Amino acid sequence: MEIISRITPSMLEAFQCRLAWYWQYPMGYSPVRVSEALELGTGIHEALERYYGKGTNPVWAFTQWADKVLDSRSLTEGDEVQAAMKMRTLGISMLEGYVKKYEKEPFTVVATEDTLKRKLPRPDGTLTDWDVLCRVDTIVRDNKRGRLWVLEHKTFSSFTPGYLVKDHQLVCQVWVAKKAVEEPIVGIIYNGLRKQIDSEKVKVALFERHAVFVNKRQIKLFLKRCYDMYQTLTSGHLAIYPEPSGVRCNMCQYKEPCALYVRGDDHQFILDNMYKKREDDE
Repeated sequence: MEIISRITPSMLEAFQCRLAWYWQYPMGYSPVRVSEALELGTGIHEALERYYGKGTNPVWAFTQWADKVLDSRSLTEGDEVQAAMKMRTLGISMLEGYVKKYEKEPFTVVATEDTLKRKLPRPDGTLTDWDVLCRVDTIVRDNKRGRLWVLEHKTFSSFTPGYLVKDHQLVCQVWVAKKAVEEPIVGIIYNGLRKQIDSEKVKVALFERHAVFVNKRQIKLFLKRCYDMYQTLTSGHLAIYPEPSGVRCNMCQYKEPCALYVRGDDHQFILDNMYKKREDDE
């Protein structure tokens, strides 16, 4: 098995089930059909990146993106067409509301979306040859105190504010971004857009924006988790097996081949026909 010498927050989450991690990363399998929810999040991210980076109207940017995606897909069933158009309509509505809500921002953009990396340190402070990578949406400076923050765009259906201080993706973004700007970054501004079309019947908040400070303790725990994964992957005796969880399995993109795998049936047929495999040079 060839192990890729890098760690990302997504890899950390996937490694909670070694079989799912193995199929996704070393083997490079991904579903042929991407969920509408995942596509919506991708489109919203792209639109907001262009909005904060180039001043492009995000509604226009999302519409262009959605139309391009829809043109590239072969939609044969009526339900598929309806779902795709619903995603397009939802994204436009979300961004129209977003622009109206945040017409005047309390910060100045310093840098826009990029993949940043730092070498993974050992507990003694020396560096391994592995990278910790993370996609950082936007780095901003607040106009009131001049502090730097990472502005993290998220689409959501339900919001759990208590989880923000525990989210290792957010901690990773602060840690890698600090080196990129060579200036302290105090935390994350969670920039959430609810997947909901506005109407008089909607009573919940459509947007959630929260500043979350990230301290040295949180970074230390995140790096400890990364180093533990590094040690496991470089040990030379990595065992691959499913690690079932009621919540995680229900949302897993490999639940169909996994069910065949645990029964000893032909899971490879599903992987070969319902998933695409990453090319070696990707």
